[in-house]
Amino acid sequence: MSMVFLNGNWMPMQDAAISPMDRGFLFGDSIYEVIPSYGGRTVGFAAHMARLRNGLAAIALDYAVDDDEWRSIVAGTEGEDLGVYIQISRGASPRRHHAMPTDIEATRFAYAFEIPPAPVADRERAPRYRVSVTRDLRWQRCTIQSTSLLGT
Repeated sequence: MSMVFLNGNWMPMQDAAISPMDRGFLFGDSIYEVIPSYGGRTVGFAAHMARLRNGLAAIALDYAVDDDEWRSIVAGTEGEDLGVYIQISRGASPRRHHAMPTDIEATRFAYAFEIPPAPVADRERAPRYRVSVTRDLRWQRCTIQSTSLLGT
């Protein structure tokens, strides 16, 4: 878990460096996806890639997702049960400004982390869940200029 993928290269996590001018860092101008992998087999790879593409299109981030490239990146992670985190940001611009620059290259980042083993479906012993629904207040708190989703 100490290796990460950054802009085309695998490297030790401690050697990875992303510019402080990266729009993902400054503005949260990025999209992420987490793909579970059990015993080296991904779950829903095509659906995760489709959601990644949809997210990139929704924020007009011009990056062509190559399924084969990402499949090989995910396959390059080592471990039994993993979550593979992928983040694509608009990239680093030499100037911090709100307008989205078109002349910069997207930052591509991925790493793997251990997840619990795959659940086994057993309807007889499945726990019962209660559901609670509440209003999502994040958009009503626009005075907080967070670069991330806030749960409160």
